[in-house]
Amino acid sequence: MNKQQTAVEWLLNEIWEHIEWKPQLEKRAIVMKFEQAKEMEKEQAIKLYYEYDLYLMMNESSVMTFGQFYKQTYGDDKQ
Repeated sequence: MNKQQTAVEWLLNEIWEHIEWKPQLEKRAIVMKFEQAKEMEKEQAIKLYYEYDLYLMMNESSVMTFGQFYKQTYGDDKQ
């Protein structure tokens, strides 16, 4: 099974490629924040899955797609 990259991991890799780091301590602090963000992203995905599953069980007659449910929950980031 191939491990896929999360959005947070992608962002961290992009930042590493485009920023020159001065003090090593600053880099470690940022890595810690990204690790925290990855855990939050994971918890958010799990919560969304369970909320959608519950929604499906309670609304059998008219069901939104997962994409519609996601937009209702988090909004549409297109501006």
